[in-house]
Amino acid sequence: MNGSVCIAQQPARALAAPSWQRRAARALMLAFERLWLWHERTRSRRMLLSMDDRMLQDIGVDRAAAEYEGTRPFWQ
Repeated sequence: MNGSVCIAQQPARALAAPSWQRRAARALMLAFERLWLWHERTRSRRMLLSMDDRMLQDIGVDRAAAEYEGTRPFWQ
């Protein structure tokens, strides 16, 4: 090759998204994952708070630990 771009490489290069689009897509994906994590924490903590003492005993958690975990903010 004499320094020119190979024709076979051009289609792959044309299909690649610009770097700012890849960064924006990654940031959006990370934000969605974070929101989903917060949602799941909230849901599971509400479920924990709704359990009676027998259910908590079955999973090996006492009432005080369930109250502590269940009242934590969603971001922690």
